[in-house]
Amino acid sequence: MALVALALLAAGCEDSGQSSARHAVGRVARPTGRVACTSGTTGHFGSGPAATVFVCVVHAGGRCDRYVARRRGGRFTVRIQARRTDCTLPVS
Repeated sequence: MALVALALLAAGCEDSGQSSARHAVGRVARPTGRVACTSGTTGHFGSGPAATVFVCVVHAGGRCDRYVARRRGGRFTVRIQARRTDCTLPVS
C-alpha cells in the first residue's frame, strides 16, 4: 500500500530538467495554457543518464502545440514540432 502511495506522489512531481524545459518552452511559446514536458530521467526507474531532449505540449483551446526542447550545456534550444495536435506526451 505504501508503495502505491509513493508511486502516486512521485507521478505528480516534476524533476529539475522537466521544470527547466517547461520554462524554456514558456519563454518561446508565451502560452495561455498549461505547459507539460517529458521527464528528465531515462532508463528503467530513472537509472539512465539525465535527458537532454524534452518533448513539451502547450495546451490551447482543447488541442496542443508540441515543442522539442534540447539542452546543450546550460542552455535550451526550442522548436515547434506540431501545431494543434493531441495533448499526449510520449512515455519517458
